[in-house]
Amino acid sequence: MFSLAFEIDIRKFASPEEREKSLNLKQAINSACVTGFSRGVSNRIATNSAQSPIDPMANTLEFVLRYSFRLDGKKFDFERYPYLAEIYRDNHPFITLMQAAQTGKTGFLLSTLVRWGCLHWGESFAMYFPGWDLTKAFSSVRFKPFVLSQPFIAPYLGKETSQTRTGEDSKMIRTLGRSKFFFFTITGKASTESFPIKGLLFDELRGMDKEDVQKAEQRTSSYDDFYKFRASTARYPEQDIDAAFQDGDQRYYHTDCKCSDGVILAKNWPECFGESNGSTPSLSEKSFPNGFWLCPKCGEILRDPQVGNWRLHNPGAESHSYQVPKIISPAYAINPKRLWAEYTEPGVSIGEFYNSGLGLAYVDEDARILNEDNLIACVNPNLRWEKKGSGCAIGVDVQRGYLVAVVKRKVSGDKFRTIHVDVLYEQGGKDCWEQLDDLMVRFDSVCVIDDAPEYDSAFKFAERFRGRVWLAHYIDSDKTGFMISWGDKPHTDEGQKKVDRSAQLKFTVSICRFKFMEYTLGRWKDRMNECADPDALIKMLPKKKNSVILTPYMRSGEMSPVEICRKVYWKNLTNMIKRQDYIGDKKESKTRMVFEAVGDDHFAHADLYCNAALLRVRNKGRIFI
Repeated sequence: MFSLAFEIDIRKFASPEEREKSLNLKQAINSACVTGFSRGVSNRIATNSAQSPIDPMANTLEFVLRYSFRLDGKKFDFERYPYLAEIYRDNHPFITLMQAAQTGKTGFLLSTLVRWGCLHWGESFAMYFPGWDLTKAFSSVRFKPFVLSQPFIAPYLGKETSQTRTGEDSKMIRTLGRSKFFFFTITGKASTESFPIKGLLFDELRGMDKEDVQKAEQRTSSYDDFYKFRASTARYPEQDIDAAFQDGDQRYYHTDCKCSDGVILAKNWPECFGESNGSTPSLSEKSFPNGFWLCPKCGEILRDPQVGNWRLHNPGAESHSYQVPKIISPAYAINPKRLWAEYTEPGVSIGEFYNSGLGLAYVDEDARILNEDNLIACVNPNLRWEKKGSGCAIGVDVQRGYLVAVVKRKVSGDKFRTIHVDVLYEQGGKDCWEQLDDLMVRFDSVCVIDDAPEYDSAFKFAERFRGRVWLAHYIDSDKTGFMISWGDKPHTDEGQKKVDRSAQLKFTVSICRFKFMEYTLGRWKDRMNECADPDALIKMLPKKKNSVILTPYMRSGEMSPVEICRKVYWKNLTNMIKRQDYIGDKKESKTRMVFEAVGDDHFAHADLYCNAALLRVRNKGRIFI
């Protein structure tokens, strides 16, 4: 017989109010357990669950307490992790967790996955990871031991019933009774197969490509009701997990203080950390040997940052989203100096601290190559955006269902002038490739175009303008010493010749990504580029929540007039940052510098391709081959 009540030993809180809140938590959890159990196995929640021998209970909180699961050999402890109780009680089908490292994510995902299988007996569920190592580890080291920790549920692992042998129990596919669980890498071929999935879990979303995630999400399209949970350490603002969090109802944990709405400690770092400097006796090191938390606004010392509640910052959203920092986890709640030590450790990446320590998206502004001031300095007020020209160059970044184009010409003083920018998508009965043909004619251009992901269409375009179009691909290695190599004008360097021989077409170009991107962005910074008024060129583009959103075939968002130069072209250019990247094993400390985008970067690549194309145009505008 399983224990129904969840016993909490009340901590010795500093005040009667804190003790009362802890008691309320105990009562709420015990009430939830008793209420859920009293329904009995005969009163199932799910439509399918009449066939399930395992009661899924009312929510995940009741489920883990009812069956006393163990994670890493330990029972779930909602006294030490009170902030998790509400997350576990949340039955919303779409949930996002943007959390710091070691804040309870794994336990929640495991519990959710197993409960889904019991709630919808006989359905299939999938969990996605960025790489195969994480996939194998979660399936073998986390999921299987978690199920086996419950003696009543364990016999169903790998079996259709607790007695039969039929079923699967491999690293990639595991069955629990009639329910099936798939563990996929987001880029794996099997991850996009057509069989339907009732619920999706994405772990470490920040390591996944947006298009791969969208493909995986199509697996639920045959269901009217389905689940989609996303969890990850934070990364860059408005990207991957932060974008999902912003789209949700944005639940932050407010620690109680004298302020009427409490304080979000993570968003007040480092001002929320305090330690004695010897000047205030009441704040002596003896009283607070590990430092203390405080509200920077009202000044109250916070003895327990876990005393508080979740509050919505975007009510009415279609999904629930939680931001979980280390500050409210037990190891850091009682020892603020531990987090401070991580923050002040020599050589620490401030960005990674904000991501993994505070659970917040962050980008180091010093790492950006360009800012808007750099671009404004390149505006020539005497210029106008052009609709046609001669001796020009076009750079095109290819996306599924649309093209991103930049048109430039050479002018005096070795400057490059941007005369037109565009996003081409099916419009007025013409697809994006037909519109690109029109651009080539109107501007009498040469063109460098991305050879992926629409290689066949790009190849046919190059054939239509043979001798004026080069298909581009990046070379990440710079061992050859060249920034760029043309298939029709090969270098004499033997290493470069090998690259050229691998090309299927004469008119191809190989570009060293890092070197040529540095050159491209550097031209703006050095004012070697110019353009007209950035607000004068208007394009109808899809928007969502006042932000431009470019998706395959423009299927999302509402079409609105947009200042395409400032709001899209310039924004893409400023999204490029330079950072240090490890080569191979991190312990070997071998590094190289790389460019990375902290947002959409399509126009940055189109700009680069356009600069490459301009190298095939003489100063007087004559194309040379």
